[in-house]
Amino acid sequence: MNELVQLRLRGARILSGLSWGCTAALALLGLTFDLYGTWIAVALSAALNVLPTLSTTAKRYDLPVAAMFGLSAAVQPALLVFMLTGHPWQMEGHMYFFVGLGGLALLCDWRPIAVSVGVIAIHHLLLSYLVPEWVFIGSGNLARVMVHALAVSLVLGVLGPVMDHMSKLIITQAEARASSEESASSAQEALAAARNAEGAA
Repeated sequence: MNELVQLRLRGARILSGLSWGCTAALALLGLTFDLYGTWIAVALSAALNVLPTLSTTAKRYDLPVAAMFGLSAAVQPALLVFMLTGHPWQMEGHMYFFVGLGGLALLCDWRPIAVSVGVIAIHHLLLSYLVPEWVFIGSGNLARVMVHALAVSLVLGVLGPVMDHMSKLIITQAEARASSEESASSAQEALAAARNAEGAA
C-alpha cells in the first residue's frame, strides 16, 4: 500500500468519525432548539454515514469512496440548513458547507471536493425552485443561487490544484525514498561481496 493511499485512508477514518459527530450534533441541536424536521435530518445523516464507514473499515479508498465522502460533505450541512427552516440563523447555517469542503482536504484528493461542489450547486438550484424555504430565508432566485455556487466553485479552484500538487509530491517523495533504499541495499550487497572476496583471497 503506497503512502498516498495510507494518507487518504487516515483522512477517511477521521472524516468518518466527524460525520457521525455531525449526526450527533444535529440531534442535539434539534432537541435543544426544537428545530424543524429534526428526526428526518438525523435519520438521513446516519444513513449517509453507513457506506463511508464500511469502506473505511475495509481499508478501501477509490473513486466511489471519494464520491461518497464528497456527497456527505455537501449533504450534512444541507441537513442543518433544512433543520433551520424558518429560523433567523438559517443563512448562517450555509457557512458549514465551507467547513465540509475544507474537511475534504484530509483526503488529499481533488475529486471528492469536485463532487461536493457539484452536489451543493444542484441542491441550491433545485430546492430554490421546489422548496425554497429549505435553503433560503424568504424566496430563492437564480442570482442568489449563482452567488453561492460561485463561492463553492472558488473553493474547488483553490483547493483542487493544492490537493493535486500535494498528491503528486507525496508520490514523488515515496518513489525517491524507495529508489534511495534500493541503492543503499545494492551498495551494502556489493560491499559485503567485496569483503567476502577479500576474505577468500
